[in-house]
Amino acid sequence: MIKFKIYCLTIILLISCQKDNLVNDKSQLIGKWKWLYTEHSFGWCEYQPEFNTINPVSDPNNYSVEFLEKGKVEFYKNGILLEKGRIVFEYFEIIDTDEFIYYFNVDGKPDQPMYGSGNKDTLNITYPYVESDPNCENYLNFFVRE
Repeated sequence: MIKFKIYCLTIILLISCQKDNLVNDKSQLIGKWKWLYTEHSFGWCEYQPEFNTINPVSDPNNYSVEFLEKGKVEFYKNGILLEKGRIVFEYFEIIDTDEFIYYFNVDGKPDQPMYGSGNKDTLNITYPYVESDPNCENYLNFFVRE
């Protein structure tokens, strides 16, 4: 009887894990995306905003992100897995025949939102994933489908 209760509890916990499978329109995200460049803006708190572009010439690292059909995302640097987690969408909308906008967080952490737009070939992600103050610094990352 104890084994049956543990089995039932395990099933309930597995079913209750919050994540969004990438089906229907969201399936456009599925696949591996290679980093092209990043637009970095900073200095907002000092009222002296500055901008620069980070690209493979200024940062020789290889970055990529992979979205899996089962509602997971994986972040890579030079082919090494940095982080992975479940996708929890707050918002996803098709705004044109082949363009979408989105807002989600990873593992239900609302303090680490990812938002942006894309289509079947390109994706941009605004995410203060690099250690930063989201009120003073912003990274807009551009990716292309591999």
